[in-house]
Amino acid sequence: MHSRACQIVKHLAGELSTLALALLLAVAGASISLADDLSDGLDAYQKREFSAALKHFRKAAEEEDADAQLHLGAMYFNGHGVAQDRDEAARWFHKAAVGGNLEAQHILGVIYWDGRGVTRSYVSSYMWFNIASHNGSESAADSVRRMAAKLSAPDISEAERRARACLESNYRNCD
Repeated sequence: MHSRACQIVKHLAGELSTLALALLLAVAGASISLADDLSDGLDAYQKREFSAALKHFRKAAEEEDADAQLHLGAMYFNGHGVAQDRDEAARWFHKAAVGGNLEAQHILGVIYWDGRGVTRSYVSSYMWFNIASHNGSESAADSVRRMAAKLSAPDISEAERRARACLESNYRNCD
């Protein structure tokens, strides 16, 4: 009885190992595919082949690649390969920012400050600069210092509360 149980356990362990390996390969394959789309998009963009870049960036962006989302947002912001659409750009920058992309977090601070593609909000601007600063952006830290001199204490307090909520929720609560 004991040896039969051991055989079953070994068989199940082998099956689980095979399943785990298959899952690992599938995830790795998906990551490689996303990396290829991002790389192909960057190559096409550098060659000013905007329609090809758009296709590659969109494919990776829709699979939640934050770098591709950033580049797709930039294409909409600048009107490269698409009609310029600052609202759509802001949507992709936001997706990239909550995906952890530091550059997109900084850009959101800028566009909320200027009101390009979003309703101008100094509190939201300060919040995103604060988040980018927290994540290591020195230019965002400079922006936080400059803005602190111009905002009221209640606005700063609200922006810092929102930044903390965003960071503590792992970017799920970033309104």
